[in-house]
Amino acid sequence: MKTAILVLALCFAAPATAMPVCGSGKRVTCVVDGDTFWLGGVKYRLKGVDAPETHGKCRNERRLAKRATNALSGFLGRGEPHLTTYGRGYYGRVLVAVSIGGIDAGEWLIQKRLARRWPDGDKWWCP
Repeated sequence: MKTAILVLALCFAAPATAMPVCGSGKRVTCVVDGDTFWLGGVKYRLKGVDAPETHGKCRNERRLAKRATNALSGFLGRGEPHLTTYGRGYYGRVLVAVSIGGIDAGEWLIQKRLARRWPDGDKWWCP
């Protein structure tokens, strides 16, 4: 009994692990960029959010895209995500609102200035 309690305590004491960033190969559970991720083999796109593109037009966009990707990766590693889906978007991705611990991922990225509201937010990352 003491061993089970110790193992359980160690599980809760361990720091959260970021969701991996996608590489080449099959994508199952990983972050593509600041507004797109795979979870359990399903590709999701944050609804109402647009993050800078990793192959963007200017150096600042590409730099911010890397930060946004890493931020979403870390956010999704914080705990069990709560997903609310809204159908499919233009590229067939499932549109989703994601929250962990009551914090919405899209709003969190916008507040950190790593994303903008879509479609009417200012695209400020390239002058």
